[in-house]
Amino acid sequence: MRKANYKQALLVVAVTTIAGEILIYPSDLGFKYSIASAVFMYSILSLPNLLIIPTGSLSALCIFGMGVFLDFFLRSPDLPLQMIFGDRFLEVLYFVFLAVILQVGGINKFSGLPFSARLGGFMVAADLSAKLLEVTFRGALANLIQQPLDLGILLTSSLVQVFLVFSLLNISYFKQIRVLDDQARLRFERTLIITSNLYDEYFFMKKSAENMEKIMAESYRLYKMLKEGPGDKESEQLALKIAEEVHEVKKDTYRIQAGLSKVVDFRKVVKEMYLSEVLELIIKANRNYSQQIQKQIQFHLETDEDFTLKRIHPMLAIMNNIVENAVEAIPRKGNIYIHSQIDGENLKVTISDDGRRVNPKDKDHIFEPGFTTKFNDKGIPSTGIGLPYVKGLMEDLGGRVTFEQSEGRKKFTLIFPREEIGG
Repeated sequence: MRKANYKQALLVVAVTTIAGEILIYPSDLGFKYSIASAVFMYSILSLPNLLIIPTGSLSALCIFGMGVFLDFFLRSPDLPLQMIFGDRFLEVLYFVFLAVILQVGGINKFSGLPFSARLGGFMVAADLSAKLLEVTFRGALANLIQQPLDLGILLTSSLVQVFLVFSLLNISYFKQIRVLDDQARLRFERTLIITSNLYDEYFFMKKSAENMEKIMAESYRLYKMLKEGPGDKESEQLALKIAEEVHEVKKDTYRIQAGLSKVVDFRKVVKEMYLSEVLELIIKANRNYSQQIQKQIQFHLETDEDFTLKRIHPMLAIMNNIVENAVEAIPRKGNIYIHSQIDGENLKVTISDDGRRVNPKDKDHIFEPGFTTKFNDKGIPSTGIGLPYVKGLMEDLGGRVTFEQSEGRKKFTLIFPREEIGG
């Protein structure tokens, strides 16, 4: 048995021993039962690698030892030790009988499976058989047969034991389902954020391919002009070479773009989500990001009207980009406010923060490619493609983005045509 299994067995023994002292006396047969057998059967079904007979035998000995100790020193100090031993030893036999019957009957086959009538019937039969064997050794079987009521009580006690097992299994099952649901939800949220980031790259690649197409066409036109005009041969060949190289880069870009589309089909990853779900996901992702870079940021969300979105990835990519910029603009502590509302045929989302202000002379340039106000700790500027990308995506959706700032707050306003984003 592996070390982990020893720990499991010892834990089962400990819990079963404690449960063995919760006693019920159902009749005058001198027979009593506890919830120990229910705990033991539940443990077998929950722990597939548990060795049934050794664990059951050790549990029986521990129950015996604790019972003798409590009877002799606390419960029945007037009884002779021999009598206490004899009474408690029969309980040991019951538990060993139960373990053997469960092992021989193959209860391990049901481990990890949902509770069934077949399993319930088998456990009732095993528990009742072990009890009848104990009654037989007590010499009370004849009396039991003559007292149908006592036999009914014995059967009822077995049914109660199995019901306890059934209840414990269901509690464990629902707990596992809840954990699995939480894990699945976390995986889904991570996948969605990753996919929206991939959408960023996909969109840029698509725009780059279109730009390269134009550059290639212009280079080839220049080549034809040089060829037909008085231009020198060297310039003519250089223009042709540039057109050919741009054409090769364009083909590579299209190949990567096609590969991205195969890896992540942006139309199939998720079909639709509520606006509130998208905004909460953005807040959750950026709250984690702010904690990772050791910033204390409070997020405030206000949604006037909720509805279903169908253009999930571009919406996620746009708003996540702006909120992430806001997180980076806040020095240590601050607030980010997100407010969505319906404005006629449009969805209007405002994202504002109380972080560093933009220099007024730079305000009109923040959406230009390459422009940036962010530098890392080594003084290296960022790429400056985030906000131009946002503007490009907004135009792709038929919307627009504006920026303004007051004395205490910067604000981006996003206008989405509602019919374009769904809902």
